[in-house]
Amino acid sequence: MLFREDATVDDLIDVIEGNRKYMKCIYVYNKIDVIGIDDVDKLARQPNSVVISCNLKAGSLLINFLRNMVLPFSFLWV
Repeated sequence: MLFREDATVDDLIDVIEGNRKYMKCIYVYNKIDVIGIDDVDKLARQPNSVVISCNLKAGSLLINFLRNMVLPFSFLWV
């Protein structure tokens, strides 16, 4: 088999099976108050990621940010 691009194992399975469907997701990282700020920054910069902690003073702002990210996906739950 010859690949002309950087293909992952999932890409190969998709071609062979032809019936895989992927849903968008949001990665939520909780308890960010127990890790270093550099790690929090790295996680927060990942696509579709939200870092939250209810123990921080900004916790309610982060929860609201998470709620706003989830709203576009809410049609899937109806």
